[in-house]
Amino acid sequence: MKNRPIILTVLLAFAALTFAMSPEARRSYELFERRAEAGDSAAQYRLASILERGYDSIPADSVRALSLMRRSAAKGFPAAMNYLGYLYGKGYRVQDRDLVVVNLDSASYWLEQSARQGDPRALSNLAYLLLDSTLASPKNSDEIGTQALRDSKAARYLERAAADGVPTAMSMMGDLYRDGRGVSHDTVMAVSMYEKAMASGLRDAEVRLINMMGPKWEKMDRDLALTQGLKYYTTCAPAAGVLMLGRAAQLPEIPEDTLKRARAHDELIRSARAMTLLGDAASRGIGTRYNHERSLEWFVKGAMAGNPSAQFILAETLEMFPDVMSELSGEITNFADELGKIAKYTGDVLPSVEELSSADALRRMAARAGVTTSTSANAALFNRVSSDD
Repeated sequence: MKNRPIILTVLLAFAALTFAMSPEARRSYELFERRAEAGDSAAQYRLASILERGYDSIPADSVRALSLMRRSAAKGFPAAMNYLGYLYGKGYRVQDRDLVVVNLDSASYWLEQSARQGDPRALSNLAYLLLDSTLASPKNSDEIGTQALRDSKAARYLERAAADGVPTAMSMMGDLYRDGRGVSHDTVMAVSMYEKAMASGLRDAEVRLINMMGPKWEKMDRDLALTQGLKYYTTCAPAAGVLMLGRAAQLPEIPEDTLKRARAHDELIRSARAMTLLGDAASRGIGTRYNHERSLEWFVKGAMAGNPSAQFILAETLEMFPDVMSELSGEITNFADELGKIAKYTGDVLPSVEELSSADALRRMAARAGVTTSTSANAALFNRVSSDD
C-alpha cells in the first residue's frame, strides 16, 4: 500500500484518440466527460484517474478528480472504492493542502466494500492495514495476541488476492512466510511468492528476495549458483542473478589429488561461463550498472579460462578496437597467475597472453567449440538453440 502508483485504467484506443487532441478526439473526450457527469461510475473513475495527474493537453485537477472518485465509489464501482480506501489509509496531500485526511475507519469501510464487490486489490490493501502495527488502535494487555489475530486475518486476505494475481499481495505474502507472521515460517514458500511477484512485474520483490537470500547465496554450491543465476538473470530477477553468478564465477581451489583434478576441470568450465555472463550483464547494464571496463575484464577472464563465447566476443572487440587490451588493469595479471596455478593441475591448455591479443587466434579457439558467429556464441552462453546449427 505504501508508495503504490496510481493505475490509469484508460482503454488504449480511447487514450490514443483523447490525447492526440484532434477535433474528433476533443469531441470524444467531451462525450466521455458527459458520460461521467451523467452518472456513469466507470467513466467517473477513469476520468478521475486522468485528471489526478493530467496528461498531454489535459491539465491535472486534483479536486475534481477526487470528487469524481467519491461519486464513483458511492455508486459502488469496485476500483473507485478500493482507491478511495487507499487514499484514506495514507492520506492525500496536494501542494501543502490535505484533500483527504488519514481515517482508518473510512479506509477499512471502503476497502471492505470494494473487496465484497470482487476487487482483489482491496484485499491486499486491507491486509496492509492489518499488518502495520502502528495502525493498530487497541492498547491493552492483549495487544500481542490482537496483532497475531490481525496477522492471521491479513494472511487469509493476501492468499485470496495473490491467487487472483495481485503482485503486491504475492510480495507481502512472501514477507509473511519469511517472518512467520500469520503463517508458518517457510523460506521456500517465501522465495516462491517473491518469484511470482517478480514474474508479474513487481521489482520491489526482487529487493526483498535479495535481502532474504543474499547471505545464503554467498555460500551456495557453485554449480547450483550458475544454474539459478542464469535462470534469474534471464527472467524476472537479473540483479539476483548477477549476485549468484558472482558466486559461480569464483575459481576452483587447487586440486589435491587426481579425483579432485577432474572435478576442478568441470568447475573451471563453469566459472569461465559465469564470468562471461557477468561480462554480458555489465556490457548491457542488466542486473548491474553499465560498466564498459568491467565488462571487458569479465570477458577477458572468461576467455582466459577457456569459455568459447568469451573468446569470440573478445575477438570481435579486438577487431574493432585493436588496442583494447591495453585498457585492462593489474587485476587481470593477478587473475592469470592464479588461473595458471590451477591449470597446472587440471591439465587445461589455456590461451597465452599473445593469443588473447590476437583476434584470429581467439576465433580459432572459439571455432573448435563450434562457436563461429555471434548467434552461436549467444546460444552457447545462454543454453539456447542456435539458428546456425
